[in-house]
Amino acid sequence: SFFRVFEKMHIVVAGGTGFIGSHLVRTLTREGHTVTLVSRKPKAGDPSAISWDQLKASGLPSKTDAVIQLAGHSILNIPRWTAGHKELVLRSRVETGEALLEAMKKAPPQVYIAASAVGIYQINNAEKYTEEKATLGSDFPAQVCQEVEKICDLAAKHVERVVKMRTGVVLGKTGGALQRMWLPFKFGLGGTIGLQGSQSFPWIHIEDMVGLYLHALNNPAVRGPLNGTAPQHTTNYEFTKALGKALWRPAVLPVPGFVLRTLMGEESTLLLDGQNVYPEKALQTGFQFRFPGIEQALTDIRDSTEY
Repeated sequence: SFFRVFEKMHIVVAGGTGFIGSHLVRTLTREGHTVTLVSRKPKAGDPSAISWDQLKASGLPSKTDAVIQLAGHSILNIPRWTAGHKELVLRSRVETGEALLEAMKKAPPQVYIAASAVGIYQINNAEKYTEEKATLGSDFPAQVCQEVEKICDLAAKHVERVVKMRTGVVLGKTGGALQRMWLPFKFGLGGTIGLQGSQSFPWIHIEDMVGLYLHALNNPAVRGPLNGTAPQHTTNYEFTKALGKALWRPAVLPVPGFVLRTLMGEESTLLLDGQNVYPEKALQTGFQFRFPGIEQALTDIRDSTEY
């Protein structure tokens, strides 16, 4: 197997039914770990799932080795962010994070990994951001990530090892941003976003994303911020060109930035602006990316039946 497991663990996963979570839980289970999901509506009589109310009342299951926090409402909203949607995005992450924090205070696991995002960084294409050398942003995505990471800092007072997973755009055709782009590109309707497409596009293949979570679980040298992005810097233009090539379709229709800003308002920053993010800590601690380059990644996703 691609994923090397060093010891069998009991892992509690919050938000394990989403795009990243479902792939991660499947891999953890396949590798012989015991997984307990925390969800809003667990199936009645399912021993591998508990509700948030059960977590608040009874705490973590006994002998929990690790907690992974992926819960939270999607930041993507059609057609634009509203005040209500923004509040839901923030509240869903803070409330679930705080519930996990209270449970971990009573029975600390060995490791806590929380999904943050590269959105914590200031928009900047010129400067290469590493975990140790970066400027934090002040827009809405940055605010959300900072609230998630504040809970991580509180957890670090109780949990031996805490990892802040600063995730890029996770690529797979069964979920996330790429799922929305797949059909338009297949029909030849895809193109660069903004007239130049020169903004950075920090991405990672879903399989490398899952691999990085396992790496963070197993490697005691991994703690603090961890950039979840591929090592090859890619612009929006390079991404759309590679996606068009993988689908045997030219990417010819650029979407002007002012159109997106008019249609999507503040949310257009997710598409029009980017950060040049480098996974220095992952590489320094020995993680090997299966898909470091965008063309190879998109060809693999095209041919896969799993993701």
